[in-house]
Amino acid sequence: MRTILFVCTGNTCRSSMAEALAREIWVKKGGSPEELRIISAGTAAIPAAPASREAIAVMKEEGIDLGSHRAQQLTPAMIHEADLILTMSASHRRQVLEMVPSARDKVFLLKEFACGQEELPHLEQQMAELQERIRQKEERFYTTHRQEIEQLRQERTRLMAELHRVEDRLNEWQVRYQEELADEIREMRQLESQMRALDIPDPFGQPLPAYQECARELRAAIERALDRLRC
Repeated sequence: MRTILFVCTGNTCRSSMAEALAREIWVKKGGSPEELRIISAGTAAIPAAPASREAIAVMKEEGIDLGSHRAQQLTPAMIHEADLILTMSASHRRQVLEMVPSARDKVFLLKEFACGQEELPHLEQQMAELQERIRQKEERFYTTHRQEIEQLRQERTRLMAELHRVEDRLNEWQVRYQEELADEIREMRQLESQMRALDIPDPFGQPLPAYQECARELRAAIERALDRLRC
């Protein structure tokens, strides 16, 4: 029997709904409960906490009873035992890997796994490379211009009467520095947008429509994910 583990923060909203939806979808697709064990947990769960009222209400609309769900805290043992771990966000994936680094090959964002595009590690690598490029450019920039910048700073201290002139010149250097990083800043914003797009948004504390939208996203992603498992 294979085990799928869904992970979110409190195990009372997203992952609890994902677990319930996955069970229903698996059976509807002809899968046997004996073939696939489906569980969920939270990275910061309060053990035995019930599912949120909104999650219960939304699942009731789906014909699913979530009233008996009780939250459980994610443990290394759960991670080791699971064959596939599907997280709601990139931060949950990082927390799983902090607990069990060897789980790297079986932990994915739900949406990236569902789409067959395990792209988060690639995006993270791009982000790390971009941050390193920025660090190197910053170091080169200040190594090249440090002397003049420091002289200007000293001049500002000594010559308060000329403060505005000096500030203007410093601002010019800052503008030049920002211009140096224009491409990297644009790339970083694009990467951040791509990474956010792979998260399942947390509906906690929001009105019922947010939970309904979350449930729709979960159902669509889980259906695709389970289709991949059956292939």
